[in-house]
Amino acid sequence: MQRRLPPPHTLRAFESAAEHLSFTKAARELHLTQSAVSQQIRHLENELGCPLFRRVGRALVLTQAGQILYAGVGRALRILRDTVDRLDGARSSTRLIVSVLPSFGTKWLVPRLHRFLQREPNVHITVVPSTELVDFAKDDVDVALRWGNGHHPGIYSKLVLSESEFPVCAPDLMQRHDPLSAPSELLSWPLLADATHDMWGAWLALVGLEVPPPVPIASYDDASDLIQAAISGQGVALVRSALVAEDLLAGRLVTLVHRELVTERAYYLVCPLATAQSSRILAFERWLAKECALTARSLEKIRAMAKQAPSDASLGPPPRLSDASGRC
Repeated sequence: MQRRLPPPHTLRAFESAAEHLSFTKAARELHLTQSAVSQQIRHLENELGCPLFRRVGRALVLTQAGQILYAGVGRALRILRDTVDRLDGARSSTRLIVSVLPSFGTKWLVPRLHRFLQREPNVHITVVPSTELVDFAKDDVDVALRWGNGHHPGIYSKLVLSESEFPVCAPDLMQRHDPLSAPSELLSWPLLADATHDMWGAWLALVGLEVPPPVPIASYDDASDLIQAAISGQGVALVRSALVAEDLLAGRLVTLVHRELVTERAYYLVCPLATAQSSRILAFERWLAKECALTARSLEKIRAMAKQAPSDASLGPPPRLSDASGRC
């Protein structure tokens, strides 16, 4: 019959005490009390039936049995640690933790993510919604998708999707009002605003209305909530084009005055320079490029449809509004 092995925690306590030749240092390494380490060593000695340490003056030394056990236990624990490290490496090579703005995650990334999972079945992806800046040295995040100007020194930053903004509303709301004959008439409609990024004043100036910023009937911190409010018929929302492309094509929203406010802010993929060329991040970046191309084509289709509206025929192409205050 094989001899029953001593409890693993006693072997770990012995290994640490044998390495340091100190119960005090072993206790500090294992986050235990010195008496707890001493008790585990005594239990191990009782199990084996022989002393493992002895005192020589104030020094702690290994007995012959202790030296034999230390050589075997140390080798076994090193093998176990190496095995666990390889498992961690295998997991990290297939996992992908993506930090994403909640609105972009809800309205753009998540509805398309099934295509990435079909394309990369060996990658396990975790989506973490957050508006905070990512500290890749501390946060358990592999890659982030952020809306800003893309200026991140020391960080890999890749433009994935440009943006513009224009007013939209639910079809029912449009039917309850007279057709617009001029952009100024929009001021009499119920307006909805993004509480963290209200660009109504800039958009009205773009269409030639130098008026004080309108007071919205409601404001929303999250852009996806703002879009949902517009879909439910609460009012007219000034929204980011990529976030509403599918809603427009599906008829849940309609454009009013399709004059686009284009800023320097856009969506960027950011990650540490050291991991930018890893296979899972490259796969995610390639997939993003394909999906963004599809979104760009959808937006071109929406623009073509908007040009058929008589009220938009004389509005002309959208100019670029310089905006260097973007955040990531």
